[in-house]
Amino acid sequence: MLMKAHERYPYFLNKIIVGLNSFIGMMLGMMILFMLLRAGEYVALRMLHDITPNTVRLQAGALLYDLVFFSRLAWWMMIPALIGYALLDIRVVNFMLLLAILLGGLIYIALIQYFTQALVPLGADLFGYSREEIEQTVGASGVVSLLGFIPYLLFMVVAVYLLFFLRKYDYPRVMFFVLLAVCVLHFIFPQYEQPESKKFNTDMEYYLVSNKLAYFSNSAAAYFDHDGHRVFDGFYYDDLASTQYTDPKYPFLHIDSTPDVLGNYFDRFDGPPNLVFIIVESLGKAYSGKNAYLGSFTPFLDSLAGHGLYWENFLSNGGRTFAVLPSMFASLPFGKQGFLELGEKMPPHQSMIRLLKANGYHTAFYHGGQAKFDNMKLFLQRQDIDFIQEEDNFGGNYSKMPANEGGFTWGYGDLELFKRYFELKKPASGPRLEIFLTVSNHSPFKVNNQSRYQAMFEQRMVTLGISEARKNECRKYREMYSCIMYSDDAIRQFINDYSKRPDFKNTIFIITGDHRMPEIPIATKIDRFHVPLIVYSPKLNRTATFSSVSTHMDITPTFLAFLKHHYGVKIPEYAAWVGNGIDTAHLLRNTHSVAMMRNKNQMVDYIDYGNFLSEEQVYIIENEMNIDINNNQQVLNTVKAKFNTFKTRNEKSVMSLLPDSIVNFKP
Repeated sequence: MLMKAHERYPYFLNKIIVGLNSFIGMMLGMMILFMLLRAGEYVALRMLHDITPNTVRLQAGALLYDLVFFSRLAWWMMIPALIGYALLDIRVVNFMLLLAILLGGLIYIALIQYFTQALVPLGADLFGYSREEIEQTVGASGVVSLLGFIPYLLFMVVAVYLLFFLRKYDYPRVMFFVLLAVCVLHFIFPQYEQPESKKFNTDMEYYLVSNKLAYFSNSAAAYFDHDGHRVFDGFYYDDLASTQYTDPKYPFLHIDSTPDVLGNYFDRFDGPPNLVFIIVESLGKAYSGKNAYLGSFTPFLDSLAGHGLYWENFLSNGGRTFAVLPSMFASLPFGKQGFLELGEKMPPHQSMIRLLKANGYHTAFYHGGQAKFDNMKLFLQRQDIDFIQEEDNFGGNYSKMPANEGGFTWGYGDLELFKRYFELKKPASGPRLEIFLTVSNHSPFKVNNQSRYQAMFEQRMVTLGISEARKNECRKYREMYSCIMYSDDAIRQFINDYSKRPDFKNTIFIITGDHRMPEIPIATKIDRFHVPLIVYSPKLNRTATFSSVSTHMDITPTFLAFLKHHYGVKIPEYAAWVGNGIDTAHLLRNTHSVAMMRNKNQMVDYIDYGNFLSEEQVYIIENEMNIDINNNQQVLNTVKAKFNTFKTRNEKSVMSLLPDSIVNFKP
């Protein structure tokens, strides 16, 4: 029944009591809405993805985290509500509460939609992108669509009805105390306000349990509270790996003593060789190469690896594309949101691109999309690169990738990009550094002639001997796998066409992924960074497979050392490379201490020799980049100390990276 005013109470107290009664009803409605949205998230995940068999257990446990998060929301809503009930008309306060709950529900729905498509919850990395980049990414993926909102909007309709109905019910006085008890739950059990990543076997389990609205709000609060100033736990380490830094003003400055580990694998080239880098969007080791745990869907790259040098335990330094260019071609630190996000404030630096150009190389970048995304174009222009091929200067004889339902396309696919390359006029003489960054393995996962590659995907599953049950699971990601096979086929055609050129014998091809694709469920915390590295050339005098661990940051110092020792390329004596060179040990080992940036604003992963630190938990790196928890507290403290030291150097470096004499080096 509708609660009425009680004359025995003073006027203001009576207003508060009546208001509290409405508040109880609205909080019950909000709690039911949260439970419905959690159920909707679970159903969507089961329909769209092949996820962990423990999903039901995890979702049941997630209700506890949801309850404590609800407690926090109710507490922060109750205080202004009580003040409002005392000073304003109760209908005004209830209307404002209704708007707040509905707005929160809509944001929650959008976050759930994002997660069920991307399989990574949205956090503070949102603030690392411009509005235009956000619109581009959301438009491309279609993860937040009106059609996808419809089932959740039905929940919102139910919630609105309940909010109107429940706020009018006359609750017994004991409900006031129940409400108060609920509101203080987050003070009593703060450990359940947000699950700890280290308590879960995989990131996916952690993401499944996390309330997506809580994840976003906590991540955003941490981002704005710290404003780039990190608080460490008191442990520090004097040095990183074997690198000896020489000047505290320049945190990463050191004598460049990177060894030449590649020279013995090549016969003599006719002068400095061409370097052709192919960075394949979302090429992860999980589905490419020998022992790929999902099965390899890159038959040509597998064959090429067998005829070249192949690193099976290679790592990207970023979980997204923003990190790949500064890591691979300049071995640069990250700054707060990734080096590229510094924009015009990028500190003066050196790179493979700039140094090779100074040594007579023609330098070029080829990309089927907009090079300005993530400030890539600005970074490349800072290297004085000679030529940039991007979407805007393709010309009219090429077909873009199919648009999604919203009419968006990332630009030109890999086949069109390589076709454009061969039709462009090349420099008449001299060595070349050419960098390709593909876009096809990206949501919305649409490529030209896709039915052909879907058929190839089906045939590939037969070739791999995948069971019928497993085939059905793989088919949930048919578009993703067909795009991977499309990229593999495009590279096959590229190498075949290049082999007909006279300069083929004087060229080294370097192929890797920028990161692993998150839309296919990630198995372990290090899996998102696990990518293949293939080095191929007609001048190779032997093939080899290496199980040692290295990262993108080791590529620039390694290739410059090779060119310096064998082809007279001049480079400065001092450098600020974060990487210390690719390791060519055949057995599993790691000689590096270096961080990875998972998303913009999220640097929580670090490798150090045989250990991998991820969000306060240290793991032992095992064969095929599997990881196992290491509960040794001393090891944890040491690795955290090294990570803290790296973060300190990283923050200082964006203010002062290199002295002018090295930045302005001339051979």
